[in-house]
Amino acid sequence: MSESNPVIDPVQSSERERRNGHSGRIVWLTGLSGAGKSTLAVALERRLFDEGRQVCVLDGDIVRAGLCEDLGFSAEDRTENIRRIGEVARLLAGAGLLALTVMPWSATSSARARVSCTTAPLLVAYGVRFARPTRPSVLARLMMML
Repeated sequence: MSESNPVIDPVQSSERERRNGHSGRIVWLTGLSGAGKSTLAVALERRLFDEGRQVCVLDGDIVRAGLCEDLGFSAEDRTENIRRIGEVARLLAGAGLLALTVMPWSATSSARARVSCTTAPLLVAYGVRFARPTRPSVLARLMMML
């Protein structure tokens, strides 16, 4: 991540990295409905937290109940829901957290397009086969990537 503007943010990203032991990142967990994205995100959050990492899950369904409660399910509203989640994830990553975002398969490319890869490196986990949190190897592979 690039250094922060000291006038706007007196805490530099390098300071956050030293304190947290990691840089801020966005992890995009996406897949088909019922693929286990939310379950994987929660398991990954627990594991990362237990290892001392600063981590937060942004699940589209949960965010819809608060930040996006004013939105419906039209194409425009779905796009706005995804935009808001992407922006919150970018802010969290900028503050040095690992932001685990859970999004539907079709939404991820539009959300990723709105977030610069230089400010928030991305990992995208696709498919039902990959998102099986009961398999330790899946968590292990994700952990190695962070």
